[in-house]
Amino acid sequence: MGIGYRDQKCRFHGYTRDVNWAHITMKGSGVDGWVDRHLISTAKESLARTS
Repeated sequence: MGIGYRDQKCRFHGYTRDVNWAHITMKGSGVDGWVDRHLISTAKESLARTS
């Protein structure tokens, strides 16, 4: 179990079959695990036009 903070970078490996959990590795610490998909955002999302 660990803690992730806003704006921390992680490497995304994929989702579970039901797409509820994302497998990630934290870039700074190397901690590997699963998080709720709603708790991560992708670079593509952060570049979305806001109008």
